Amino acid sequence: MGHRDRCNAYRNDDHDRGCYSTRAADPKTQDKLALGLDEVTQLVLLMDADKNGKISRQEFMKFMEAEFDRWIRIRAENSTSPN
Repeated sequence: MGHRDRCNAYRNDDHDRGCYSTRAADPKTQDKLALGLDEVTQLVLLMDADKNGKISRQEFMKFMEAEFDRWIRIRAENSTSPN
């Protein structure tokens, strides 16, 4: 799958904001971007609740709200645990 195909696979037609390239002029920057590609792909797959290949605003917000709540809960548990 080429760059343009990957971009189009995850684009939300209702809110098409264009295709952002992960290509960088600096090879070191490109290497750093490539290192995170698998993790980003996994997040995209987790957010796409209806598995239609697109992430709606609702899917994104629901996922982020759940992650934020989890983060708050973990911080609260860690701050109340005895040392």
